[in-house]
Amino acid sequence: MASAGHKFIAHTKSLSPRAQSNGSGFGLPPHPLEVRPGQRFWPRSGQRKVEFVVRSLKGGQAVVRQDGSTATATASLARLLAARDDDDQGRWYQFQGFVPRRYATLAMVYALDDRAVTLCVPEWHPRRPVHLFRSLLPAGAAAPGAWLALTCDLSAPSAARLQPARLLAVDAPPAGTFHPPRLD
Repeated sequence: MASAGHKFIAHTKSLSPRAQSNGSGFGLPPHPLEVRPGQRFWPRSGQRKVEFVVRSLKGGQAVVRQDGSTATATASLARLLAARDDDDQGRWYQFQGFVPRRYATLAMVYALDDRAVTLCVPEWHPRRPVHLFRSLLPAGAAAPGAWLALTCDLSAPSAARLQPARLLAVDAPPAGTFHPPRLD
């Protein structure tokens, strides 16, 4: 025997918005500094405001596919990366996040104690902490300010769902590649 509201809940579940990484009072993540396949954007102007996903990059252009369509189009990388000065969000396109899958990215070790480490994954959100067990850190990365190469699901709405794996100690990335970590 089913409960009274079961059919209603099942029917409206698909109408709920996706979980986002802007919760818990940290605000929207800043607009990305580089375009990667798997990023989702929303046009701020135009006749058809439909979310699209970057499929690949080709000579100053991004090959994009609109949500629910098989047809592809192109978008200028300069327009995709243009940001407003007042709130660090996109000027022409609003960054929506990532398609659910694992991405290779970087993280900075922000703080350490006896059993835990606090990381910052700036490509996911430069102000949200990610907590891990210290035993998962590779050799050479057990100091604040150390950088790690890792894979994680950047579409995750919470730090617990990032599922970081394959952590390797690396050199710091060049300036301008990521927004600087600010875990205040």
